[in-house]
Amino acid sequence: MRQPGSAASHDEAFTTITKAQWAYPAILAAYDPVACSPEVTARPGSPLSCREVYVAEPDAIGDDDLICDIAFPLGQPRAFVWR
Repeated sequence: MRQPGSAASHDEAFTTITKAQWAYPAILAAYDPVACSPEVTARPGSPLSCREVYVAEPDAIGDDDLICDIAFPLGQPRAFVWR
């Protein structure tokens, strides 16, 4: 679980990309796999939007260095009911 500075604590699914993957339109390829991941599909309904969480300044790193996480906040866990 990640705790961003201005948002309430929440769980999220994410992938980390390099600066080379960050350039548009290459960055778009990172969104669908996270959005369609088992974690996100099992916990839909978050009121928060997907986001890019930067871990480095673009001008300070090389193309193979990590620059940001593509993150999707997860909805509340579903209660399991035995039937």
